[in-house]
Amino acid sequence: MTLLEGRAGRLYAAGVEASEDGRPALAVRRLRAALRLTASDAVRGRVLVTLAWAESERGRVDLGFRLLDEAEPLLPEAARAVLYAQRAVLLHRNGRGERALPEFDRAIAGLVAAGEPLDLIKALNNRSLVHPDAGRVAAARADLSHAVRFHRALVAGRSPAAALAGAAAGTGFVCLGGGQAG
Repeated sequence: MTLLEGRAGRLYAAGVEASEDGRPALAVRRLRAALRLTASDAVRGRVLVTLAWAESERGRVDLGFRLLDEAEPLLPEAARAVLYAQRAVLLHRNGRGERALPEFDRAIAGLVAAGEPLDLIKALNNRSLVHPDAGRVAAARADLSHAVRFHRALVAGRSPAAALAGAAAGTGFVCLGGGQAG
């Protein structure tokens, strides 16, 4: 998805690339520059979510949480799933797994509704790492199994919507609070 155009878009893309390459300080500089050139609330919210991750990777976890809190009201509800997933990862990384699980549940439900299979696969994988801390080994295995099914469906060339529907059909895929997707 292209969030920004022109110079702001190039800065955002460079920030994402730097973050993915393990250069969070450079990512922060690029993302902050992109943020200064952004007017739309929804786009500012998405840039703040990305910036929160980069700041947390620099060891500034409290700032990462504050940026996520700042981003949340800027994003429409349907676009908050990645924010919930990032908050969940930060919570888990910082020893607050009991608070991470409900955030992952919200993220996964939102990613299913939005038809975002790649982010869903990441969220399922990450949630599977939290379940054992709560004594839920079977739930961890189920999350990993569903992530593999979604991945296989995508690799087989199915559209994201078809991959989600086909991989979840008949599997008892639990996305939120006992609800099932598919």
